[in-house]
Amino acid sequence: MSHADRTANNVEAFYAIAEFEPLDTSARAAGFPAARKVIEAANGQSLRTTAGRVVQIEGGPAPKSVGITEWPSVDEAVAFYKSKAWTDTAPQRDKFAKVIRRYMTFSRLRSHRRQRRARSMCQSSDFSIAGPAYLAASWPAPD
Repeated sequence: MSHADRTANNVEAFYAIAEFEPLDTSARAAGFPAARKVIEAANGQSLRTTAGRVVQIEGGPAPKSVGITEWPSVDEAVAFYKSKAWTDTAPQRDKFAKVIRRYMTFSRLRSHRRQRRARSMCQSSDFSIAGPAYLAASWPAPD
């Protein structure tokens, strides 16, 4: 999806989600920095969720660990996960984690939150026209 398509559809971020089972924590200490470095070099941003707690709420059992990476587009993410740079790290990654599945999703929430925040700021008595340009252009200053 191009930047113009993202803007038209209010799509703000794309996320790759990997559900995995941790294997060897000592191998993790050596392999994770290398994997994150390759991800960042390809314009991905790790949300550093792999060491976090996963809580089952509904349905089947929750995965033992989840990794979430933000990407500029689905195409960039898919290309990255098929790239030589990523596949070259597989032997090291396979020592510390077994991937159960990996998939993509996207978020429109940021723009909706931004619009809601702009409305609430304009309705408040302390609204200043010196705020962000999109607020000043979209909403009149209070009397």
